[in-house]
Amino acid sequence: MESQNLAFQELNLFVKKLRKECPWDSKQTFESLRPLFIEEVYEATSVENEKDRCDELGDILFHILLQTSIASESGDFTIDDVIQNIFTKLNERHPEISSGSTPPNLQNQISNWHEIKRKNKVGNLLDDLNSSSVPALVRAFRIQKKVATIGFDWNNRADVLKKVYEELTEIENATSPENLEEEFGDFLFSIVNYSRFLKIDPEISLQNACKKFNKRFSKLEDIIKSSDKILGSVSLEEMDNIWNVIKSKE
Repeated sequence: MESQNLAFQELNLFVKKLRKECPWDSKQTFESLRPLFIEEVYEATSVENEKDRCDELGDILFHILLQTSIASESGDFTIDDVIQNIFTKLNERHPEISSGSTPPNLQNQISNWHEIKRKNKVGNLLDDLNSSSVPALVRAFRIQKKVATIGFDWNNRADVLKKVYEELTEIENATSPENLEEEFGDFLFSIVNYSRFLKIDPEISLQNACKKFNKRFSKLEDIIKSSDKILGSVSLEEMDNIWNVIKSKE
């Protein structure tokens, strides 16, 4: 434990040194770091081995220390405040563990967690999800999960699926480009709701779909190049045939 604390302190001091002496780090702000921080979190959730996971979590820790260093320069808060705040919050939201009593079952624990959060919350339920800086797919999923904690939810997934088809019909019946965009957004929102009832994280599912498509398309491209053909000059029918062969071999 002592060696861990020492390593953390050394890292924090080095980040502060970077903040003072590194041309890049010294110019950063919360705003400039926001997209980079989001990117690092995404990378940490998409790794496929523990070595890369360790590396990506280190990048996230660096961002946390850099941002707390920026905050400390203006006297707003320090890394010690961040640690104390999360420690206090975890204790408040796990009273049975803090007191040493027997924890409730999982479902009751989740209910207790949300009830404690609501009691301590200032403002409206969705205030912390108003920012468009959160990726839309993640934001929709979190909005739906949050309102579900107070009973604003569908009864079953069959009803959600009906809503998906209803929204698809409204897309087909859209009367203007603006109306089409609005209805398509509603359709995506309903798809996210359906994923929640299927117990599927839509962000991870879509990331996996993108990864699968990229892998297949790279193989298709290699096959076309190996035939001395130029990508873009091959007919759609031929590419479909190659694509289906690639799928059949997976």
